[in-house]
Amino acid sequence: MDNDGSVLQRQEASVLVVEDDLSIGEMLVMGLTHYGFKPRFLSNVESAKRLLQEWKPDFILSDYHLGEANGDQILSLVISKYPDLVAANRFQFITGEPEFVSAIERPVEITVHAKPFSIRSIVRSLIQCPSLDSPSVITAAAGIPWHEEKLALLNC
Repeated sequence: MDNDGSVLQRQEASVLVVEDDLSIGEMLVMGLTHYGFKPRFLSNVESAKRLLQEWKPDFILSDYHLGEANGDQILSLVISKYPDLVAANRFQFITGEPEFVSAIERPVEITVHAKPFSIRSIVRSLIQCPSLDSPSVITAAAGIPWHEEKLALLNC
């Protein structure tokens, strides 16, 4: 990161994936890697909170229901430590209960992806890709240069 907190120009953006279902976590890691991200996978809230004390990823994807804990515990830490991630919609939930998770009152609006989801829809949301009806060049809200072939895969 540079002094003003923006993402440095590079080929891979880091993504913290917090998911207690190993198969979903592995699918996210493989898919995100395919689209040029550098994912880091953790399976519980406590590990994520420890890591976030010393590392700021470019994006965070968190399952909501994580055993006895939930993603709001991670969100609270991110709001206090890295508010720019939340403000730029770089913290997003994945869940099997989107209506429940979306209905919870929070100080900020959070994107919620319903399971089952596609990697493509997750990536499009992370990079704020316009709809398929209006393809355009991404000026990347995250400031990350995207390879043309990766953009083509997303129809951006």
